[in-house]
Amino acid sequence: MSILQIHSVSGPFASRPGAGRRAATLLARAEVMGFSTGDLVDGVLSVAVVHETVRALAAAGVASRAAVVFDDEHPDEAVALALEGTEHSPMPRGEWPALIETLGEELLARLLGISASSLRRYATGTRPTPDAVAARLHLLALVVVDLAGAYNAYGIRRWFSRPRRALEGRAPLEVLEGEWDLDGEAASSVRRLAGELSGELSGSPTV
Repeated sequence: MSILQIHSVSGPFASRPGAGRRAATLLARAEVMGFSTGDLVDGVLSVAVVHETVRALAAAGVASRAAVVFDDEHPDEAVALALEGTEHSPMPRGEWPALIETLGEELLARLLGISASSLRRYATGTRPTPDAVAARLHLLALVVVDLAGAYNAYGIRRWFSRPRRALEGRAPLEVLEGEWDLDGEAASSVRRLAGELSGELSGSPTV
C-alpha cells in the first residue's frame, strides 16, 4: 500500500481543516480497500479528487448515497456518508494485497488468527475469504489507515508489537489473539488506541 502524500488542500477544505482531515481519511481508506483515489496533482487534496473517489466507492455499492448528495461547494455531508460506508464495508479483494504489502504475511496471519497457508489461499482467491476473517481484515485496514499519518510501513509493523500502557502493558498483537470478536473489547481497544494517535477516533492521515 502506498501511503498518500498530501501536502496541501484546496477549495472548501482549505478553510476547514477538520473537513480536510476527514476527506484525507476517506482517500486513505479507499486506497487500502483497493479503490482508485483519483490523481493527487502535486499532492493537493482537491474536491475533484474526493468526488472521483466517492464515485468509485459508489460504483462498488459503498456509500452510494454520498455520490448522490455530493456538492462541490459543501462536500462535508457526502464525505461523512462515505466514511460511514467505508467503516462497515469489508473489501477483502483489495485489502489483502494492501495489508500483506504493509504488514507482511506472518504478522497479518497472526493478527487475523489464521495460518499463513490459509492467508495465501484467501489472498489469491483459491478459497473465498470467510465473513469473519473478512471483517477482521477490514478492521485491521482501518487501523492501518489510522496509523499511516504517523508511521511508515516499518513503524506500523512495530506499533503492533510494542507494549502499550493503554492496553495494560500488552502489545496490540497480544490483545488481538486468536479468533477475536470484531465487536469485542479487544478489537475496540486497539481501534481506539490507533484512532487517538491522530486525535480522532476515526483517525486521519497528516494533511
